[in-house]
Amino acid sequence: MLSVRAISHQILSHEGGFSDDPDDPGNPTNLGITLAALRNAGRDLDGDGDIDRDDILRLTRAIAIEIFGEDYYRAPRIYFLPGALQSVVYDMQVNAGAQAIILLQRLLHDMGFDRAINGLNRLPRPLMALSVIGPFAFAMIDPVAFSARMTGLAAIPEPLWWLLGAVVSFYFGAREMYYAHIPDTPPQRSARRWWPFGQKGQSRKSRA
Repeated sequence: MLSVRAISHQILSHEGGFSDDPDDPGNPTNLGITLAALRNAGRDLDGDGDIDRDDILRLTRAIAIEIFGEDYYRAPRIYFLPGALQSVVYDMQVNAGAQAIILLQRLLHDMGFDRAINGLNRLPRPLMALSVIGPFAFAMIDPVAFSARMTGLAAIPEPLWWLLGAVVSFYFGAREMYYAHIPDTPPQRSARRWWPFGQKGQSRKSRA
């Protein structure tokens, strides 16, 4: 897998130089960095106390790559994605901001990924039920081995049983509270419930 710096160089190779087209909502722009993105990054390149057109003109490839990596790769946590997806989503993040992750969320929702995750979340309860019923069958199949396992369980200190009970109770309690506070939403919004990467920094360029 390519490093984030190598991917950044590839993205930058497709970006143009300075432009200040009045029909471009992100103007002025240099090396794919808009003035708004440069301000969000806090890069006062000429040191005059403000970030304006002069700073865009001073932008170098090295600084552009730093901004790409910080604001469009690390801030939206694209590094959590599988390697095969990172370069594609990262490139779109630079060009489309938050729409890159929203598009991926919608795609995964349409593929049923969120339903699969919800199914996995439902496994603990039936597994716990089986773990209670299972020992009865085990005792009938192999009483000697069952007695040995019970002797081992009896050696576990009581405080550890209380701790296990507390962890299980808090898990299911927190899970139910989470679902209870989710309002009914359209599919494209419900797809965001499982998304672990956050939204921080992902729309800096899109806000230009």
